[in-house]
Amino acid sequence: RPAMHIAARIAAKEAAYKALQPLPGARAVSWHHLEVERETEGRPFLVLKGLARDLVERHGPLEIQLSLSHSDATAGAVAVVVRPATFRLVKEALTPEVEAGGVARFRVTVVNEGDEEGRALLVDRFLGTEERREVFLKAKEGRSYEFAFPVPLEAQGTLVNRAELSTGEKAEAGVRVLRPKAHLERSLPHRVYLPGEEVVLSFLVENRGEAPMRYVLEDACPDWLSPLEPARFEGYLKPGEEALHAYRARVLLGPEAEGACAATLRTPTETLRAEVALKRRPLLLEKEADPPRLLEGGQGVFRLRVRNPADHRVEVELRDIPGKGLGMDPWSERVALEAGEE
Repeated sequence: RPAMHIAARIAAKEAAYKALQPLPGARAVSWHHLEVERETEGRPFLVLKGLARDLVERHGPLEIQLSLSHSDATAGAVAVVVRPATFRLVKEALTPEVEAGGVARFRVTVVNEGDEEGRALLVDRFLGTEERREVFLKAKEGRSYEFAFPVPLEAQGTLVNRAELSTGEKAEAGVRVLRPKAHLERSLPHRVYLPGEEVVLSFLVENRGEAPMRYVLEDACPDWLSPLEPARFEGYLKPGEEALHAYRARVLLGPEAEGACAATLRTPTETLRAEVALKRRPLLLEKEADPPRLLEGGQGVFRLRVRNPADHRVEVELRDIPGKGLGMDPWSERVALEAGEE
């Protein structure tokens, strides 16, 4: 019956028009923008044109589900605006700041804002690594997923984590890498030492970075400088902290020598070195007799000349032990000599 079919189509347009009214701007839509068609198996569907099509695209994705009915005397239609499964993706960094060598953690929240259930594949990527999750959400349902990725020791700056759904939605979040920054200073009071002197070697280790720092400090010196204490130190410094280390060593007896002490500071992220040069210079001592030859019963004078080759003040004890038959007593005297003094 053509009349009943026409009435049902009119009812369908009326129902579709009313179903669209909750959307802003829907009052401008007219019946001319709404057409009712049928699929090959007879199922009715709505074709949107002009303002109606623009309206749905602007607020979409939306579908209008249509059903028609009629009897001999009446015709009716029901139109329902349905939003298919529509996903919203939110990503946040659970560790906005992370230490180099630590673990970056992220949370991804997927919300189905549609009126129907839906599936999607979630892919989360970080520094060339990716993890995948199958997502199935009912209408209006949301679910969160957490991901953890290692941060390389060499990482620096801001690292970005990206998430993407197979339906096209994307989101990202960044983490700032905190790194320690080691600083090493060493000190040695002097550079030229006498054999037998004790030397104190000191070090200052600082953490000038933004992350805690574990370190190992080792010092290596020439063979003629013998440590009296361990020359290896370990420590842990928070940002802004510093530590002082020192050990004693003795200059062994021997001829002139030169060399360097090399300190190595190792942290998980860097290696620093600091050297200091030093010299061994024996005390210069000369003895002469005046006159060089004596007759029995005669008198003479022995002269000792000593020079300090070090670059600092030293105290030495001079001793003279005469040979038998000279009729002299042993002699000793403690002498203080400035650098280069004779």
